[in-house]
Amino acid sequence: MTSSSDAWKRIATQRITVDPEKCLGEGTCVRVCPFMVFKIEQVNKGKKKRAVPVHQEDCFLCQSCQAQCPTDAITIEW
Repeated sequence: MTSSSDAWKRIATQRITVDPEKCLGEGTCVRVCPFMVFKIEQVNKGKKKRAVPVHQEDCFLCQSCQAQCPTDAITIEW
């Protein structure tokens, strides 16, 4: 049986990555994340947008962003 402290340790050590080759920066992750983990940034001198997980510590692993990403650009490791 996993204790609640073990569960929190897994949450605290999770890592969210966004594949820059797949991400279109269209903002689905920003809209569906209830914890406001993501923001959209301009990259390549403003020619492209990309999602960036700027508040990973607020993530509760609901995986909404990963499930809703239209290009499967988001990976959550824990």
